[in-house]
Amino acid sequence: MNNNFQNPFVNYGNIVSGDRFIGRKNDLRIVENRTTQKEGSGNLAIVGKRRIGKSSLIYKAIMERRQELNDKKIVPIWINLGVQSDIQIPDFFCSFVTLCVKELKDLNNFNQKIQIAESEVFNEGQTSHTIYINIQQFFKKVKQAGYRILFILDEFDSATDIFKNDVSGFQKLRDLSYFPDWQVTFITISKRTIKEIEAQIKSLSNLDQIFLTHYLTMFENENIKEYFEKFISCGISISTENKNRITFYCGGHPYLLELLGYQIIERYKKEKNVDIDKVASIIERPFLNFYENLLDQLIENNSLLNLMKILFGNISGVQTTDVDELIKYGIIKSNSCGDYIGYSEHFHNFLMHAYDFMGDDPNEYEELTNENIYTKIKKFISIFRDGGN
Repeated sequence: MNNNFQNPFVNYGNIVSGDRFIGRKNDLRIVENRTTQKEGSGNLAIVGKRRIGKSSLIYKAIMERRQELNDKKIVPIWINLGVQSDIQIPDFFCSFVTLCVKELKDLNNFNQKIQIAESEVFNEGQTSHTIYINIQQFFKKVKQAGYRILFILDEFDSATDIFKNDVSGFQKLRDLSYFPDWQVTFITISKRTIKEIEAQIKSLSNLDQIFLTHYLTMFENENIKEYFEKFISCGISISTENKNRITFYCGGHPYLLELLGYQIIERYKKEKNVDIDKVASIIERPFLNFYENLLDQLIENNSLLNLMKILFGNISGVQTTDVDELIKYGIIKSNSCGDYIGYSEHFHNFLMHAYDFMGDDPNEYEELTNENIYTKIKKFISIFRDGGN
């Protein structure tokens, strides 16, 4: 057999595009129905934990369709807020104009009225308030020309850094989309909801109220089936037993499936067979790093103690909304018996071992805090990483 075939998971960890993209039909449909209709489209907030595929979803749904959308006079513009944390607010909004002008010039639709409006934005000596008014008028001229601008704000969690000294930035975003004369459309991509992001710096703009929030979570069964078909395309037969082992380690998590899938195919090229457990042992550290990163995110929004209580401890004090949040993010799910378990058996077992390591009586959970339980789990991770028992 020729082993020179391309590993379909070779680019794992990066934005998934083209033929590498798997499934997500319902999620793609939601993006399209909400944001890319010629008339009456609205704002969309894509929310999910790291590496769940948020940026990949929007790249597939929007950026790969740029030509089609441009033909309908919809202009998508991608902005990564994560690299703009030190930008001044007036410069941040001016960058919207700069990027829009570039796109319209590429489309040969930069008319004189838009050009004049652009020059007004960048006149020297203006106050930040006047600059923002001129930005509104710029997008008014763009809309009058028949174009609808669709801004994709990736890493929107970083808005707290950009707007930390002036929370009116959230209100300015709201007004750019809310007022019909210059209405632009926004898609935000973030780990937390817009409401949580605004609350972090005590903004009262209600920006979140003009967004549909859509949580992106684990692959469903039909997506996992499509994932296994990637192996078949390489001439690799994955037995039912091996499929079960892959699911044991990854559940439906797209990043972990790609990470393990890459190693499975590379091992197959060398040995012509695959021992899933052996391959998984090779990448134990990346899995552990991923779990640690996920726990870091849970401690940020005070969800770690709730997670451990729901899975292993006394659930007194845990609200229904706390359970719902962890389900929305896909971190836990219910099994056939109605009990809550981690998104994969391997992740669940990892947390169970961490729980046993802590040695606390479940009745003492009321005395624990997110911070001290986090410290104990971090110690367990450190020992586990170093090969301890």
